[in-house]
Amino acid sequence: MITYVRFRIISGQIELFQNSFKGVINELNVLPECEEAELAQCEAEQENYILRVKWRNDVSPDDMVKNTINLNTQFDSIMRYKEDILEMRNYRPI
Repeated sequence: MITYVRFRIISGQIELFQNSFKGVINELNVLPECEEAELAQCEAEQENYILRVKWRNDVSPDDMVKNTINLNTQFDSIMRYKEDILEMRNYRPI
């Protein structure tokens, strides 16, 4: 399963946003349930970002939520961006 989260960040918050997500990306990437996590910035509209998390195929949505919540300190640093989420969806490769 791949989780995509789209964000739109106001220009004055971009550097803080990127710095806040560095720790979260690092923590996600060491979880055994996570194959890969990355944050990408749109080239044309730099206030737009996509967080992509590729989970192992045998990971349930409940496991994903449980492990994301366990990111404690890093997760707290990104909670301020909850209102900036435009879309969050899970996709299954075909």
